[in-house]
Amino acid sequence: MAKKKEAKIIEAEVEEIKEEKKEVVEQEKSYFFPRAIAYIIDIILIVIVSSTIVSFFPENKNYKKNLDEYTKLQESLTSKAITIDEYMNKAVGIVYDMDYNNVPSMITQVTVLVLYFVVFQALNKGQTLGKKIMKIKVISTDGNDLSMNQVAVRAVIVNSVFINLLLIGSVLFSSRDMYYYISLGLQGFEGLIIIISLVMILFRTDGKGLHDLLAKTQVVSC
Repeated sequence: MAKKKEAKIIEAEVEEIKEEKKEVVEQEKSYFFPRAIAYIIDIILIVIVSSTIVSFFPENKNYKKNLDEYTKLQESLTSKAITIDEYMNKAVGIVYDMDYNNVPSMITQVTVLVLYFVVFQALNKGQTLGKKIMKIKVISTDGNDLSMNQVAVRAVIVNSVFINLLLIGSVLFSSRDMYYYISLGLQGFEGLIIIISLVMILFRTDGKGLHDLLAKTQVVSC
């Protein structure tokens, strides 16, 4: 009986600690500005690291050729030298070829995103370099320590990891004609998710975005 009472007391104390942590979360929420600056810093860092790694790859002449073709096609549309229908007919093939030849770079970017926003952030107790500079961090709102699964859910939703993986899969396995429309749809969906998260962060009293709700996390000042 004594052991059961002790177990109940310990359980009650654990629950009390969790509740106290939740109250601290509510009191120390981070506002939009430091989160936005931290995100910009992190994205710039991701671009620099990814670009540096890709610079060691052999020169991809096909990708550069496709990129030049796509740029000229856009210029032709802007100058009204071609109609929107002509643009769409040509863009379908060019975009597919361009992204297909760029798959190694896309894989590199996804790898860097995962290593930075998931592994590094989890091991660094909810902080990226951007968050550290802005003195904010990600914490769990369920009373437990932040887990790698939680930061992974956040990265999948708000750091484009899932969308980029779908784009890579689409360019490798979908047809040439379908890929252009699939990529447009995925990019539109990504934009919608980001807008929803931004609106939620700006107008919710707890400052949580969609990714925070699904991952059971919150960004707080530290």
